[in-house]
Parts: sequence; C-alpha cells; structure tokens
Amino acid sequence: MPIARGASIKKTTQIFTTVNGLPDNSINDIQKDQDGYLWIATNNGLSRFDGKNFVTFSSINCKGFFEDNSVNEIIIDHNKIYLLSNQKGIKILDRLKLTMQNFIQEAVQSMQVEQGRHLVLFGSGKLTLFVDFKPKKTIYLKNFIPKNAIVYNSKIYVLTDHNGIIQLDANSLIKEAVIPADFIYMYGRLFVSKKLGLVYVTGNKVFVLKNNRFEFHPLLGDTIGITNYFESQDSEPFYIARSKTLFGLVKGEFVSHTINGLKNAEIRKFFYLDANTYFLATNQGLIRVTNPKPYVKVIDDNAFVENEMIRIRRKIIPIDAESMYLLGHPQIAVWSKGKIKNISTENYSMYDSSLLNEKIYCTTDSYGFVSFDIATKKTTPIPLENIPLREFFYVIEKGNNNELFLGGTNKIVVYYPELRKSITTPLPDLIVFSIAQDGPLIWLGTNKGLRCASYSEGRFKWKSIPFSYSKTIRAIELDKKNQKIWLGTEEDGLFIVNTTNFSFEQKKDKVLKTIATLINDQKGRMWASTFTGIVVFELVNNRSFQLTQKNGLSNLEFNYKSAALLPDGKVIFGGLNSYDVIDFERLKENLKEKNTIHITGIQRNSILNQQKAQFTNYSNSNTISFQTGEEDLTLFLSDLDVSTSYSNFFTYQIDNQKPVTAYNNSIRISNLPYGIYSLSIKMYDNFGNLITKKSVAINAMVPFYYKTSFFVFLLVILILFGSITVYSVYHARKTEAVVKDRIAMDLHDEVGTVLTRMLMTTHSKKEVTQQHTELKQGITEALFSIRTSIHALSGTKTHIEDLIDDTLEFLKKEFSNSSISYQFNYTKDIPNQLLKPELFRDCKLILFEATANALKYSNASKVTFDFKLDSELVITISDDGILTDVNSIYNKGNGIGNIIKRTERNSGKARFYCNSPQGLTIELTFNWT
Repeated sequence: MPIARGASIKKTTQIFTTVNGLPDNSINDIQKDQDGYLWIATNNGLSRFDGKNFVTFSSINCKGFFEDNSVNEIIIDHNKIYLLSNQKGIKILDRLKLTMQNFIQEAVQSMQVEQGRHLVLFGSGKLTLFVDFKPKKTIYLKNFIPKNAIVYNSKIYVLTDHNGIIQLDANSLIKEAVIPADFIYMYGRLFVSKKLGLVYVTGNKVFVLKNNRFEFHPLLGDTIGITNYFESQDSEPFYIARSKTLFGLVKGEFVSHTINGLKNAEIRKFFYLDANTYFLATNQGLIRVTNPKPYVKVIDDNAFVENEMIRIRRKIIPIDAESMYLLGHPQIAVWSKGKIKNISTENYSMYDSSLLNEKIYCTTDSYGFVSFDIATKKTTPIPLENIPLREFFYVIEKGNNNELFLGGTNKIVVYYPELRKSITTPLPDLIVFSIAQDGPLIWLGTNKGLRCASYSEGRFKWKSIPFSYSKTIRAIELDKKNQKIWLGTEEDGLFIVNTTNFSFEQKKDKVLKTIATLINDQKGRMWASTFTGIVVFELVNNRSFQLTQKNGLSNLEFNYKSAALLPDGKVIFGGLNSYDVIDFERLKENLKEKNTIHITGIQRNSILNQQKAQFTNYSNSNTISFQTGEEDLTLFLSDLDVSTSYSNFFTYQIDNQKPVTAYNNSIRISNLPYGIYSLSIKMYDNFGNLITKKSVAINAMVPFYYKTSFFVFLLVILILFGSITVYSVYHARKTEAVVKDRIAMDLHDEVGTVLTRMLMTTHSKKEVTQQHTELKQGITEALFSIRTSIHALSGTKTHIEDLIDDTLEFLKKEFSNSSISYQFNYTKDIPNQLLKPELFRDCKLILFEATANALKYSNASKVTFDFKLDSELVITISDDGILTDVNSIYNKGNGIGNIIKRTERNSGKARFYCNSPQGLTIELTFNWT
C-alpha cells in the first residue's frame, strides 16, 4: 500500500483558543465565505475570524440563536449561513445583515443545499426535499436508522446504520435500490469527490462507489483506523487516523503531519485553505497549520565551545558555497557542508579578520596581529615594525593593492604581506574602529567621527570634510553606485552621507541605535545589524525591513564585526546566541499579498449598560456615526488574510492628534465632543513598511433625547435675548473694572513679596556677592511685574504677535549671560488674534517664572519654548536638565505655584512631566478667545 506511516512533515502551527477570542475550545466545523471570513462552529456559539479578530454570535448578542449555543455544522450558500444543531434544528444567519431566522426547529442529522433545493434528514428518520424553503416531498426512513443524505448524479443516497446505503430518485424520493456497504464505525458520512465520485467514510475505512457497489479507496485500500477523510479543492486526499494524526499524500505516499504544541487532541475536521495553509477543528481549539518558506536559517555552534566557555562570535570568512570560517572567542571553527567543527589550535580570541592568498589575517584580543593558514591550519604571530607584539587593533581591511590596513589606538598601520613590512601613521587622540577604501580615498570611522585621506604607497594626506559628527563611528560601508557612504554609530543610528556635497540623512529608531555591522550585498540592498535586530534597506525604492526575534531571528543582539556576504547571496550575522543566515529573496516571498484595509465590524457599547453591545458589519460608507456620551465605538481592523501568522499591524490618527497603534487590531472611540472628525488608518507590514492607508469620517452625534426640548429652549432664548443683551453691556463694563482691580491687587501682592524678600536678604549673613545677585534678581522681577501690570491696565489692545515679540526680547536678555542656550519655536503664519489683558499679563509672568526656575534649578544645557495656536493657545517650556522626579518641583520656591495659579484663573490647564531620560516639560493650554 502507498502508506508510509513512519514519515513525517513538520509544519508551522498556531493554536487559537478562548484566550484569543474563541467562545469555546471545542471546535465542530470550519467554513470560509466568499469575502474571506472564516466561520467556526463551537459548543458555545458561532465565531467569525477575519485573520485578526474573532467575533462571536450567540444567544447573548444575537436574537434567535440556539438557546444552548451549540452549533455542529456550518453550510454557506452565498449570503446565507446555515447553522445545524443535531438537537435544535437549523438556523439561517444573513452574513451581511447579521440577522437570524428559523428554518428547521427539530433535531436534524444532515442537510444539503443546491440551487434553492434543500435536502434535510431529520433526527426522526424523516427525509424532506424543500424547494424555495417549502417542503415538496417527504419520506420516512425511521426503520433504516438513517445518518446522512446527499445528492449525487441526480440520485439521493442515504447512509444508514447496518442497513446499507439507500438510493432514491432525486425528485420523487422513490426508493430505487439498497447498496450493500460496510457498517458505520462510531460515525460515518457521505461526500462527493471531484475525482472519485461518491465517497463513503465509515469512521474506520474509506470506500468509493463504483459500478453500483462500494469498493476500497484506490490509494488507501483496506487501511483501518481512518476516522475521517477529506479532499482539497484540487482533490488532494487527506485523512485523520484514530482522531489524532493527519496524513497527506506526498509523492504517492501518505505521510503524517507533525502538529507542534498539540498533544492528545481529538482532530474532528480538516479545512483546506490553500497550498500552504489548512485549519483543524479539535477539542483543544482551532489550529492553523502553515507551510511558510523560512527565510532565516540558524547555525548553532554552542555545542562546539570547549571548556564550557562563553562563545563570542566575530568575523565570518566565507571560502566557497559550502564552507566558511567562524572566528571569535575562544577558538576558530569551520562550517562545511552543514557541519561545524573546531580547529585544533591555540585558543586565539579573534576580533577582526581578512582573507588574502589562502591566509586569514586576524586581529586578536591579547595575541596581537596573527595569520591563520587555511591549508596547514597553523596560526603565526606577525611582528609589526615599532609596534608591541600584543598590540590590539579594532579593524583590519584589505586594500586595493592587497595591502592590509590595521586601525587601532592613536595609529593606523599599513602591512604588506608579501614584503612582511609595515608602515605606521600616528593618529593622536584617535581610535580607529572601521576602514573603507574608495579608489585613492581612505575613510576612517573613529571615536571622534569620520576622517578622510588620500592614500598612496603607505602615505596618507588628510582632507578636511564638511561633516561635523564627532562621536564614535563603528562601521563604514560604501554605496559607490549612489556616491554615498553609510556610517554606523555607537548611539545615534545610521548616517547616510552624500560624498559629493556631504549632505546627509540620519536614521534612528528603537532598532536603529547602536550599529554593529554594515553589509552591502551588491544587489541594491544595505544591511545593518544592531544591538536589537537587523534592518535591510532597499536602495532603489527606499523601503526597509526590520527583523527581530519576532520575525524568526535567533538573536536579540548582534556582535561587532560578525557579518558576511555569502557566495549564494545570503547574508550571515553572528549574535549573542548563534548565527542567523538570511535569504532576502525568500523573505520577499513571505510578504503578505493582502494590501487593503478592511473595517470588518463596528461594535457599539452602551456606556450605562456595559452588557448591552451591538455588532454590525461596516457598510463601506464614508462616515461612521455614533451617539457620543451614550455609547463607545469599537472598529475592528484586518487585511482579511486568514492564511498566515505574519502579522500586519495598524495605526490610527483622529484629526491632528498623535498617531497611535491599534491595540489588538481595533480602534476604540469614546466621549468625543460632538462634531465630525477625520479618522486616518494606516497598515504596515511585519517589517515596518507602510502598505496602504484609509480615511473615514467619524460623526459624534448628540443623543436624540437631548434634542426633544429644542423648540422650548429656542422660545426661551427669544424671550431672554433682549434681557441678556442689556445685561451683557452692563456686565462687560463691570467685568473690566473687576479685572483691573484684580490686576492691581496682584501687583500689590507680587511686588510686596519681592521687596520683603529683598529686605530679608540685606539682613541675612550671606556673602556680599550672593546678596548682590539676589537683590539684582529681585529688582528685575519687581520691575518686570510692574511693567507688565501697567501695560495690562492701560487698556491697550494686545495680540498674539505682541506676546511673541515681547517673549523673544525677554528671552534674548535673560539668556545673554547664561551658559544655557534656548530655542524659540512658534507656528508660522500665526493668526493675529486679540488676547484678553489679564491673559496677556499672566502669560508673560508665567514665562518669567518658568525661565527663572530653569536658570536657577535645572542645570540644563538647553531650554525650548514652543508657541502653538489653533483652537487653543498651547505654550510648552522644556529643558534637558537633571530632573527625574516631577513631584520634587513643588518644593522649589513659589514659582510652580504661581504658574499653576495664573494658568487656572485664565481657565487654562497646566501639566508638568519629566522628559526621557530626564528634564522637565511644562505644558500650558489656554482658550485664547
């Protein structure tokens, strides 16, 4: 027989359970509709899966659902989803409207639907043919104990228990024959195969109808223990052995599929999605089984490390397509034809290396400069003229004329292997970490930035370049085609420098921070390994791919110098755990093809009654409305790709707010002020690239009952309008007087406080210099407060531009004698709006207080002031000082208290928070009208 039970295929699996959103772990059936949704029947409701989210339908949220919520089978016919319950009957769910209706309200065994005709076998033994949902013909087969009925070749076949298979006329239901068949073992079923015709699965064996008799399946023969049998859309056969193991046909043999993470589970149903994906219904959840093409291969050399030492992976030297040398600590290893072995030699700790004429030249951590002969496997120390034998070098680079450049502390050495001579060039105060040669030019990455020299026969002529980065550069890689040089830094990510005009672009994020290595694969891609992953840049279309452990890498952090381009185009990187070999062409094959954002559902949750929730499909309208203040709105997002575990993710932005990640692939909107908002949604692939975006309008509506008193309210408004107008004139004059009185009172209090403090200073025992400083500061503060108050009392109209001009003049004066720098930013083309006198005055005094606090207490190097005006005036003062605990600012004098008081009395809001990693930000928000 063509069965190889010992063979096995390993698959990638993902198990979905109630933890992921399923209503129950006991799965009975799986089907897919024409839009791409997967429908899952469970013992506790029906679930819809969009690739990201599970939505459950049950008696709790779906009117008319089965009371016990149990669904045994699903049949999908266009927009109708038939839910079969062996005990309760058949319900029909409209998958678009999500409404339920009854069809059969008694126990059923099976149903088949085809072109408006429904063949229903009832639990009572009754078989009825429905046309347009009306019963046309009925026969009773109770004595035969029928289990399953199906239409095939204009005949109806009814599977019975121990009574064979009954053949009926498809229209009249008249019995024509009884075909002998093996008895049902536990449970059996009939189904139609595209290739084989009518197939009978007994629960133990598989038979095929041929010449009006059932014969063994041509591939399975008399094999027993087959609890279920299925076929793909292409008639590829699969079977489940003893409810536990899935077998599929591979090159004429049935081999088992190893399902990782699944032990002792009962496999009930098999649903074939495509050539790379299928689903299993089990008693332990829904299982997605995929056959992705892996693009990361791990080379694990930990077992070969001698004396239980920690393996440190450094330079990788490819020799040919089947072998490479792996250097580092504590010894040299060679990878050849898929196997690793150590080289029996001294335990040299290699750092950087270069291959030249069958020898690997290496810098070491404690043995100086050495060479390793590939043929003899011997290591030889190399003396350098006027250099200590054990001198450490950070980098070795082969030159255009087969010389070797060695970079170290305060020097660069040129070594000529054939002549065994060296020339040393001193570089005071520099440490050379990386070297690259571009024709006659030599580029050095040092502890103080980038250096450039013209080079000829061991001599360097240093050039001045207009690139001012002065921190450590660990890696250099040339992009000659685009006349650019890539620089990997120790803390500031990547710099991509145009070598013609020295303009540059910086790339820095959570992955691109500390760069370990750079590799140009000569296929239009630049690779960067970092302390948190790997990033691949496509130089033509400006796309990048961020790879971390979630993408299959074995390493969290990668090592300096540990990278190489292999002869087959793959790239290898060494990290803390092992080596990762990455196939970019295979990576691109794993990119998701789905490129459309789908809002797969809208859920409205009552704020007053959390148990009350309404789920509806999204109708693809341009506007989504909800009753703000009465309900929350949850939008479910997906790309409708149920086939893969490679996960796209979404961000969303409401109007001009900061974009945020859609947690659990959903957006929850609550308590928006009434009005219409723009919702922008963006979808990114698993590597961080923007795929597409979508915009909809959100209409936050006032609840209806708020409008019932509208006409009464309008009548009252008309009656009171005249009175209010008169009162407003009177009140405006009175308010002006009150404001002036308040400003005068504040001036009295503030100047009095300052003068009292100055008086106390003159009686203190402080040094004269300190007394003079404090008296000068007090006079400045008092004069500023007096001038500001007089301006407010004068009745002069003040605008936003006046506040900006006064602030610029004030900052220039205050910071002129300080070591702290400042930056002032404000919205361009800012509207010249009028400000209330009291708000104008208090803003200036707040800026004075904030500036004084920054100069006295922050120990900052820079203070930034931002003015933004839209519907509100937002003033932000931020420093990079020493503050790490925001609560401590309230103990620093009266400044913070004054800022809060002046903000709140202008109906504003004041926020104080620490920056990362330290420093203070003060954010003030005012309604400027």
